Amino acid sequence: MTIVTRADGFDPACLEGAVSRAAGGKGFSGTVRVTRHGEPVFTRAFGMASRRWSIPNTCDTRFRVASVSKMFTAVAVLQLIERKQVRLDKALVDFVRDHMPQLDPRVTVRHALTMTAGIGDWFEEGSDDWQAEWAVLTSSHPLYLLRGNKDYLPLFANKQPHFPPGERHLYNGAGHLRWGHTGEEDGVSARFYHYPQQDLDVAVLGNISWCAGDMGWAIHDAVVGN
Repeated sequence: MTIVTRADGFDPACLEGAVSRAAGGKGFSGTVRVTRHGEPVFTRAFGMASRRWSIPNTCDTRFRVASVSKMFTAVAVLQLIERKQVRLDKALVDFVRDHMPQLDPRVTVRHALTMTAGIGDWFEEGSDDWQAEWAVLTSSHPLYLLRGNKDYLPLFANKQPHFPPGERHLYNGAGHLRWGHTGEEDGVSARFYHYPQQDLDVAVLGNISWCAGDMGWAIHDAVVGN
């Protein structure tokens, strides 16, 4: 997308036209917000929040972000580290002992955040037959029943590790889900998976609108599965 600017470096009309053409041409569904010097200069919603019910997106619609929320989880944990409430080299089992007392005590907070813990995941995305395994998983555990981080725990809490902590990197969501669940119980940064959180205690992120609703029901201001 190319935007022609005025002499002062910004042309609102040109920006609006360029964004609208790009969104229309690619079938984009979502919202776009552009700020300049801290002030919003362009905000527009595109597409549908629910095709089934013909509900359009608005600038206040909340979106399911899934694994994109890992970065928010990491920022929240790092803020706790900055406040000296958590240490990167502290054993993860100290935070999840009630649910996973058998977790290798060598697994640290750092391992969980960097996906080097070697722990089993709620769904092994690196599997050679992941599509078939995904079909089996969603048949036995429909996604609409996974309403919160605690609902994922039975899917990985008793799995054997893939390798010793720190040996290598392996994509893993369980470490972040553990932190999300810990936050929910402790009142620190809750709801880390379904939608951007409205009560996330992360000042650097500003005022972010989140939704952690039941996936089995439509939410009036949130995108539902289409």
